[in-house]
Amino acid sequence: MNAYQVLRDGKWAEEDAAALVPGHIISIKLDDIVPADARLLEGDPLKIDQFALIGESLPVTKNPGDEVYSGSTCKQGEIEAVVIATGVHTFFGKATHLVENTIHVGHFQQVLTSIGNFCICSIAIGMGAITKRMTAIEEMAGMDVLCSDKTRTLTLNKLTVDNNMVEVFAKGVDKDQVILMAARASRLENQDAIDTAIVSMLADPKEARAGIREIHFLPFNPTDKRTALTYIDAAGKMHRVSKGAPEQILHLAHNKSEIEKKVHTMIDKFSERGLRSLGVARQEVPAGTKDSPGGPWEFVGLLPLFDPPRHDSAETIRRALDLGVSVKMITGDQLAIGKETGRRLGMGTNIYPSSALLDESKDGEGSCYHPH
Repeated sequence: MNAYQVLRDGKWAEEDAAALVPGHIISIKLDDIVPADARLLEGDPLKIDQFALIGESLPVTKNPGDEVYSGSTCKQGEIEAVVIATGVHTFFGKATHLVENTIHVGHFQQVLTSIGNFCICSIAIGMGAITKRMTAIEEMAGMDVLCSDKTRTLTLNKLTVDNNMVEVFAKGVDKDQVILMAARASRLENQDAIDTAIVSMLADPKEARAGIREIHFLPFNPTDKRTALTYIDAAGKMHRVSKGAPEQILHLAHNKSEIEKKVHTMIDKFSERGLRSLGVARQEVPAGTKDSPGGPWEFVGLLPLFDPPRHDSAETIRRALDLGVSVKMITGDQLAIGKETGRRLGMGTNIYPSSALLDESKDGEGSCYHPH
């Protein structure tokens, strides 16, 4: 059952979709499947994929006040919404209910069902034991290769940050300030795994908004691959801070050419230890609106993120290998991170980028790795 962020008594908590009722306030983020019919509250527009409902292949724009339907998928943006219908009362539920009511079971099918039920009951009563794991045994017996995603499957997706390894690139800035900037570019509520890891490094999460007034928060999207906060400080000056994929953050920086080599060197060092990198940048905004382009961005630092393996992953992989199943890991992380994770899980370090499947002469980074 999918879990969703629900606002209860002023606090966000995870709830199963089945527990939602009209009136609940939910969070809709990138790649979320909308769990119920809901009306969008204040925020930026969303891009919603309704292909599963109406067959339309192109995402549609939904603005605050618009309805989104259960079963549709969020393709861009992040917003809060109030549930207005669940279950058979949703747009999708009503359609399904109408289809179900048109199905007529013939007399012959009823007779066969009765005979089948009688046979099943007779067999169940006559057995001294029931094989509960038959399905799993059959699946493993017919399996030669098992491909597994890394994040949330082989690893916990509970990121941690080692503040001793934070790398600073801006003059007059220390590691604590880099962490504070990253925390400001994070949500304090309704957080994703990265936001949680960054904000938890502060002595008090409220420090991320202490002494400033939030103007606009840019949520993560697959195009920009970063988050950003526009805010006004105690002196009345406007600033922006951003965190995200190092390449995207580096691309913003006015001094990219000066620090690019050093940044890539640190990213490689982090990767060799199984650590992902998170870039942080800041910007002064002379004009006083959230859409002002502002001055030049400054790359301020890199944060190392570690996603520990699940406690049972290594043992599960070992048992699969003993049964003759070849286990492969597929991930979008850097090649060095994939190798380190494979080493920790006993899968070996013989891992390739996706380009190796298409052209052995290319040595580019890809999103598909195959340990042997």
